[in-house]
Amino acid sequence: GQKILKNLNISKCIFYGESAVIFSQIAGKTTIHESEFNEKFLYHANVNWGTINFGSVVFNNDVSFGQNKYTDGFSFNTVEINGKSRLHSNTYNSNFHFTAVQLNNKSVFKNEKYENAYFQDIEFSLMSHLFEEISLSNDSSLTFRNIFFPKNVSLHICDTYKMIFIDSDISDVKFSSCNWNSPNRLIIFDEIKRKSSIIELKKLEDIYRQFKKNFENYKDWELSGKAYISELTIRKYRLWKERSYISWFIYSFYDLFGGFTQNYIKPLKWFLFLTLFLFPLYYLLFENFDVFSLYPLEYQDCSVTNAFIKSLSASFPLIKTNLYYNNWWMQAIQILISTILITFFILGLRKRFKQ
Repeated sequence: GQKILKNLNISKCIFYGESAVIFSQIAGKTTIHESEFNEKFLYHANVNWGTINFGSVVFNNDVSFGQNKYTDGFSFNTVEINGKSRLHSNTYNSNFHFTAVQLNNKSVFKNEKYENAYFQDIEFSLMSHLFEEISLSNDSSLTFRNIFFPKNVSLHICDTYKMIFIDSDISDVKFSSCNWNSPNRLIIFDEIKRKSSIIELKKLEDIYRQFKKNFENYKDWELSGKAYISELTIRKYRLWKERSYISWFIYSFYDLFGGFTQNYIKPLKWFLFLTLFLFPLYYLLFENFDVFSLYPLEYQDCSVTNAFIKSLSASFPLIKTNLYYNNWWMQAIQILISTILITFFILGLRKRFKQ
């Protein structure tokens, strides 16, 4: 290992043998520019106190960066890697940039500790590419921007809820055992970081739509449902901003009473609450009152038992009663609402146990 107290600059060089930097400390900036490495390149167990930048570099053989510590920025910009690449167990205390990189062979990013990482304009080969055990702290994030992910790219055991997928195609990438931190619906970092303009909301809708398609393709029905809820939730916000109030009301009703048909518990709770409490309470207190004339009607039996019978009969068509409904319009409203809730319940139950 070496200790370099000043800057390290390598420019317009060609290396024909194996290159290795191991157990070294570099106090200044490291710049490797317009150079070519024809054999293996190893960069292991080093400490960089200054920034490190690879720009316009070609690696014609395997590349490995492992167990390094970078206290300042790390940058790969306009780099071509023709051999296998492996970045593992590195610690980045500042920004990490991986931009305009061609990965023409297999690649692995494993157990990388990022502060803020940016991957942009990456070209993946048809060989396998793996992001594994990427954990992100509360204040850190990882951004994928303008990237097409083919089917041979996998994210395994990653904190995906702290990742941003701006202008990227994620329909085919494989997610496995990832942390989405999504008890009710999918919430990705794009939603937290993006501005709430109409254009940004449309982009966010598209991202959640891609997630839904992705999870459906890999038959992960639970996450597919959560992505669908997020897509429609964002659409609901967008419709309000566009002042499409009728459409917004429909989506809000769909969400409030049906959970976008992804939750069979929500319509069941509403159905039981309305059938066993709210409508019986109405029949008990207001059935003898004509709301149109503001005068009480001729007295009829409004016992608790009859109130429940009227409510159950309106909610369940198979339950018949000879009791008379003074306010027929309330009966019609209950029949309509109960029918909608039963439909939401059946659809939610069907999707819950879909295989």
